[in-house]
Amino acid sequence: TGAIKNNRIDSEGNGAGVYLEGGSGSGTSFTMTGGKIVGNQTQGTGGGIFAYTWKAPVTLNISGGEISGNQAEWTAPGICIMGDPDNAGYAPTMKLSNSPVIKDEVFLDSEKLKDAKIDVVGRLGTQEPVPIYDNTWDDYRTIVAYAPGVEVNTDNFKNARGIETQVLIKDGQNLQTVNKLTVAFVEKG
Repeated sequence: TGAIKNNRIDSEGNGAGVYLEGGSGSGTSFTMTGGKIVGNQTQGTGGGIFAYTWKAPVTLNISGGEISGNQAEWTAPGICIMGDPDNAGYAPTMKLSNSPVIKDEVFLDSEKLKDAKIDVVGRLGTQEPVPIYDNTWDDYRTIVAYAPGVEVNTDNFKNARGIETQVLIKDGQNLQTVNKLTVAFVEKG
């Protein structure tokens, strides 16, 4: 169990810890079963992991280890799921299972790629909820999809930025985003 730690990008570069880009061919993948990605910093995006589909797929498989204490000045201190809508046209695939510790925000760039989400492919027993930020937070958009037969647990995930009006709801094997509205009633005499 090793560590990718304390890397620093002193510009608007992306992926201070791990940079993944699907540039050509069959794409690229990254598997994390243990170890740590900690203390990495960038002035750009994706302090811990930056995953970007350009012309080919990118797959993240995370089933263990820890992602924490990373920083990104622009967005996504933990994991950034992003891509080029004009070339690949689809988001990187992020697969979770077992018991990873992800304390840093997972950023889903759904503004550019509506399929940006997390796939739970096996039992997921997180010690604390994985913080997710979806940059559109459209009503009823799936941001977490559980594989058939895997128990859906809304306690595995939370809104990364603590915005009380943006909540997750269960819909079958999916967790979807919803914007709560406050309605004030006034009694007329």
